[in-house]
Amino acid sequence: MRQYYSCYYGCDWWPLLLAKNILRPRRFLTRWWYGNVWRTHSIQSPLHQHGIQCWPGHFESFARVVNQRYPLSRHRGVGYQGEGYIPIGGDVVHDPMILACLSSYFACSPVIREPFHHTVAIPYEDMKPTRSMRAADEPFNVGWHYDTPNLVQLVILLNDVSDTDSHMQYARGEHRRLRVNLTKWDYYYSDEYAERHFDVVKCVGPIGTAYLFDTNAPHRFYMVKDSMRAMIKVGYTPGNAVLFP
Repeated sequence: MRQYYSCYYGCDWWPLLLAKNILRPRRFLTRWWYGNVWRTHSIQSPLHQHGIQCWPGHFESFARVVNQRYPLSRHRGVGYQGEGYIPIGGDVVHDPMILACLSSYFACSPVIREPFHHTVAIPYEDMKPTRSMRAADEPFNVGWHYDTPNLVQLVILLNDVSDTDSHMQYARGEHRRLRVNLTKWDYYYSDEYAERHFDVVKCVGPIGTAYLFDTNAPHRFYMVKDSMRAMIKVGYTPGNAVLFP
């Protein structure tokens, strides 16, 4: 089975990753500088082990307050929508469980890199196979990709989401690989590669479900036509990454 075609030449074969990190070391150096390469943890939570941790329905009351202030019923058209950055969520920021998990994972105090961002996604079509699309040209993040080094995101679902709805998919346990791309052609992974190499987690759950995940692992948005996925997103980085007070 061919795993590489079009713009989908992403590969985690370790000799290739080693060569790519030597040729383009900035991503590795960023993770190493802030202690996120060879660190071991005395507390092995699901976030440490798998790169992702879930609390079903934990923020239900908060999600309902958000929906009362910013009704989802106003979002009817297809595409990316939402209210953008919203001025609520202090209780979530100071939630002891979230702070403890992040502090243990980073081995320092977490700092908010991206504040509360309200987003609503309503796809206009069902998910297409990677053989019939170019991920970079799609309006949603439907390609298997990875994000900024040293970034952990908190996502809180604002509606009930099942595996038959639009949802995020995450490659469990792939957060420690020192992946980097040299061109636009080796950034995304094909469906065939993901099927053979990734342990895929479907990020679903009832309203108020929270996910913490390391964005260094491949993940994507899985589209279901006319199916809404509404969420609050917060980004965290290690406190020792703050260069100026």
